Amino acid sequence: MSDTCFLCKGNLTDVYASYMSEEDGRYIIIKNVPGHKCRQCGEVSYSLGTVRKIEEIIEKIDGFATEIAIVNYNDYIEKNESKLKRTLKKAASSVAVL
Repeated sequence: MSDTCFLCKGNLTDVYASYMSEEDGRYIIIKNVPGHKCRQCGEVSYSLGTVRKIEEIIEKIDGFATEIAIVNYNDYIEKNESKLKRTLKKAASSVAVL
């Protein structure tokens, strides 16, 4: 990854950010995602490997009937997918928090 922002060419710094997505009326928030934030414009970017993991998480959540899912990226990466599945299945309300 480049050390400069693709938008403004500012310097990047490593961060852990929250990634948010809306898929078919459902909101997915993935916390603690490793990324790079521009010190000049604030744009957050992710490596290709991280984007692939985000896509995997969204795909796993896609089969569950919840309106809002909050997932910790590190839990998923640590092969804790079974915790993700159990929590989403047990979600009594429209919100699942991991």
